[in-house]
Amino acid sequence: MEKSSLIKSNGFLAFTLLLLTSFSQMAWATEMDVAMGQQMALLQKIEDLQEEIKALRGEVEEQAHHLQHFRAQQKKLYLKVNQCLQERGLAALSGNFFEGTEQSVKGRLAAHVASEIMLDFGSYSQDTQQATYQQAYHLLQSKDLNKARQAFNHLIDRFPKGSLLPNAHYWLGEIYWTQGQFDLAAQAFDLVYHQYRQHPKAAGALLKLGYIAQAKAKWQQAKALLIQVKGEFQGTASAQLAEASLQKMYQQGYI
Repeated sequence: MEKSSLIKSNGFLAFTLLLLTSFSQMAWATEMDVAMGQQMALLQKIEDLQEEIKALRGEVEEQAHHLQHFRAQQKKLYLKVNQCLQERGLAALSGNFFEGTEQSVKGRLAAHVASEIMLDFGSYSQDTQQATYQQAYHLLQSKDLNKARQAFNHLIDRFPKGSLLPNAHYWLGEIYWTQGQFDLAAQAFDLVYHQYRQHPKAAGALLKLGYIAQAKAKWQQAKALLIQVKGEFQGTASAQLAEASLQKMYQQGYI
């Protein structure tokens, strides 16, 4: 009788230990998933910030180029107008411009100069493009996704050949992704990756295509895309995120 009770007691203890071990393993796995998710989110944030810094540096360099070009054009116009005035026997620009001139000549000359200056200012639309982009990005940071989407679409329509198009399409993809519109998000990310392969946003766009495949439970497609990210963009935050995502899929038995 005592032996039977002892066996039952040992069995109960063994079962309890097994149960506690299982709970401990489940809790550990949950903690690992949470930690991995936090690490991936942090890496993604770092990557986005790095890419934004690169983009802003590029914009500063481009603005400096435009300013240099504008100054050169301004100097050319000065010399052209001064020459024109001298040929017509008028005072040089450095003096009193309109002294001793006929009003009709002044009017025609002023109109001609104004038209040439306006043509040169056309190349300065980059300032407006940058302001439009910053406004749209501010809306995105403020979590006003619908207005941000409209603002980025406005930027794309207004500046179809602008230097900020890759950024605009990428953030549109992020907005669609956040809103669960996976097909539209995939279209935006695919455009960034294939049309702007050398742009800093290309790596993130390809990574997000892998995430979208995961969200649609297309595991083999996701695996191929994430491996592609690792191969094409070695050493980047996107490559690290791709590796972490692949490991998670392995652990969960999806691939």
